[in-house]
Amino acid sequence: MYGSNVKRLIIYVERTTAHLDYIWHSSYQQSDRWYDTQVTVRNFSGRLHFEATYGFGSLGDIALDNIAIEHGDCVDNG
Repeated sequence: MYGSNVKRLIIYVERTTAHLDYIWHSSYQQSDRWYDTQVTVRNFSGRLHFEATYGFGSLGDIALDNIAIEHGDCVDNG
């Protein structure tokens, strides 16, 4: 998430048709580097939705890469 027009990246889980539960977000410019993020989703079944929003203008990039879905809680490797 980099650039002055970047606003928000939100993750929702769709547990039932037409109902999205908010589970995580990041707001505004973070850096021009890649960052690792882990999110534990309890009782997951359904679909994940990723929503990226931006302001007016073309100065901003939001990218997702190497998404993995695994069973169990996230482990802090830091």
